[in-house]
Amino acid sequence: MMGKDTCRRRAALALLTIVLSAGLSTLSAAKDTTITLGQEDASTLNVAADAETAGKLISEAYEAGELTQLIYYGNWYGPGWSGGSKDSKAGNKQPIDALDAIAQRHDFAYDIAAEQGKIHGPAEEARLRSLADAIAVRDANALPRNPREWRPPAPDPDKANNYRKRIGFGFRYESSFYDIEARLRAIKVPFLDREEVTTSGFGEDDLDRMARERAAEWFQRKDVRPIFRIELSASIDLIEEGGTADVGFRLVPILNEGSTAPGVSRQGIDPALLGRIRDAIAFEISGYGRIARKTADSVQIATTKKWLGLGSTVGTTITLKATYGGSDADVVEDSVSFGVALGTRFSTLRPSPNYTEFWPMQILTDDAEPCHSIGLNAWLVTSSGDAVRGMPLTFSREDGVTATAVTDEEGYATVTMELCPELLGDASEKDIAFVVTTASPSVGGNFYIMSTGTMLVHAKTHVEPQQIRGRVVDEGRGGRPIQGALVKLTDSIIAVEQVTDSDGWFSISVSLPTSENHLTVTANGYRPKSLTAKASFESRTIGLYPLEATLIGHVVNEMTGKGIDGATVHVTAPFDQLLNTRGGEFSITGLFVGDTVTLRADAQNFRAYVKSGRITTENPVVTFSLKPGSGEQSSELDPTEATEEDRRTALGSDKLYSLMVWASPADPAVFQDVTLTAQIFPPLSGVQVEVKMHGTDGYASSISAMTDAMGRVLLPIPGAESGVIDDVVAWIVGTDVKQRLRYSF
Repeated sequence: MMGKDTCRRRAALALLTIVLSAGLSTLSAAKDTTITLGQEDASTLNVAADAETAGKLISEAYEAGELTQLIYYGNWYGPGWSGGSKDSKAGNKQPIDALDAIAQRHDFAYDIAAEQGKIHGPAEEARLRSLADAIAVRDANALPRNPREWRPPAPDPDKANNYRKRIGFGFRYESSFYDIEARLRAIKVPFLDREEVTTSGFGEDDLDRMARERAAEWFQRKDVRPIFRIELSASIDLIEEGGTADVGFRLVPILNEGSTAPGVSRQGIDPALLGRIRDAIAFEISGYGRIARKTADSVQIATTKKWLGLGSTVGTTITLKATYGGSDADVVEDSVSFGVALGTRFSTLRPSPNYTEFWPMQILTDDAEPCHSIGLNAWLVTSSGDAVRGMPLTFSREDGVTATAVTDEEGYATVTMELCPELLGDASEKDIAFVVTTASPSVGGNFYIMSTGTMLVHAKTHVEPQQIRGRVVDEGRGGRPIQGALVKLTDSIIAVEQVTDSDGWFSISVSLPTSENHLTVTANGYRPKSLTAKASFESRTIGLYPLEATLIGHVVNEMTGKGIDGATVHVTAPFDQLLNTRGGEFSITGLFVGDTVTLRADAQNFRAYVKSGRITTENPVVTFSLKPGSGEQSSELDPTEATEEDRRTALGSDKLYSLMVWASPADPAVFQDVTLTAQIFPPLSGVQVEVKMHGTDGYASSISAMTDAMGRVLLPIPGAESGVIDDVVAWIVGTDVKQRLRYSF
């Protein structure tokens, strides 16, 4: 932090500690005072109750005029540490993350307090320092719980969270003591300054605003250094002895708001600068490992043996550290560690039996067993084939039911689990999955890489499926077949649906037939029909009556837009009819949704116009704009949108029918953050949508969430280097509705 205290301040604070410990009556006004410093986790301090702890903190914190017991954090947190400098003036190093940016503003707030102290006296400086500490605690508590979600994010989330907690404790005490000092000076306690007490009138909002303004001015300095962070990422934290692990590498700029560091901005980065920084990054290995391969965006680590190959390396740690040795920028370094462990595999996975049949529930006899017992056998060994003894295993059925066992001296374990017909759901037969996993990474002093295996039991019912067959036809157009009609069969046991083929046929398999099956048949442009049917009944014809439509037409003068009275409209399909307009308007009845209509409109001294198209709604509208002159022109009917009910009927769904996914911005600049949006149409909330992305630089992210009121799910993606391509896939969970997207930086 900026600004070291003078000897006089240290003496005053030491005296303040003694006063607190002794509990003098001069503090009676503060004993009942609770200072609120944060909105989250009840950040309050009762000064009187915590006097002993506070006194100890102050004594240690201000020993020799520095906060020697506090660790440094970033470029702005620490004793006398400001912008990477211990001089009286702030250095030129940017904050490493959002928490460090709070420290930067805190330093400038202390500068303002010192300036006002010279004008209004030590009491005002103490009051403003108390406010500055309170603002820092408030802002730190307001950051997201996950430091990776900060803007800019924290390079080391664990360290960032620990330091935030330290701020919440230490700064609360500092704020309270500065507040007490200001009160004591105001009442002129002996041995403290006696000058006349005046005030700047600055409140918390004023001080916060001025500190932010000074931070913004600092970012305009021409010597502000660009700052980057190295990101190392791995999908595992254990390496098999003798094996390898891949570590992804990314160099990411830290983009502080308002920064004008040379060569770095939200619009792009100087490629030459980026290349120099990359060239100056080195990778170091500690532990029994070596770098097997390096590429532009990854490093492969391989384990090595101990000296002369004697002894096992299992249980040791390998650490890969990326360091920067250049001078072109500030770089926050990173490291990743792996434990060395024995690899494991399931040499044998066997269910007993691996096949079973069930009687349907409605025909069970009194002595019949509704569920069957299944034995699950597993044999666990190391990669070299040695038995893994004493390993806890967890066996899970696909519905979430679990059982546990421990491998014996030979590495075997066995459990018995129930398999019930409910697991088949609506299917007549199905492979039921049982999954077994190792439950501990450490057993008997050894470290193991955990393994997973799957066993399948084929289950079916005794009753053979039966068929409900039929043909759906157009009852209003001579019995022609209806393709794409949706036939739903729903009762208390099953729920099945099928779409008719090009000849109008459907065939529904009923695995557990009931005496009556309720059918509903729907098709776009037709009235729905409900009926009952029995399994194995002879094929029958189901007629749907088309929806009647009335076409409303307008014949207008293209030049004036006014209706042409007495214009002739000739209907040539689906029937022949001749009519005249009144005031330019006409109507045609006797049509059905789905009919193809051909109309010819003409009038004296106007060119005739022919339109043809398919009726898609019950109330279609067509307009003829006739041009003066002679001759004939043709076009399709004016497009008419189907209603949402039409679409739902056609798709047989009451929820949704399409999905879109896009990136914002669509063409991001280098290292520009991107927001992926997946939206369903029509917009509905509460629909589960999953979005996954994978970049050519190895970065990956995903989200599975319910859509909001606008039918959207959002996934933020950090920017990347030039040439990186991100592939995105989004789909509606439980359906085959899927969309893909690709964009590049």
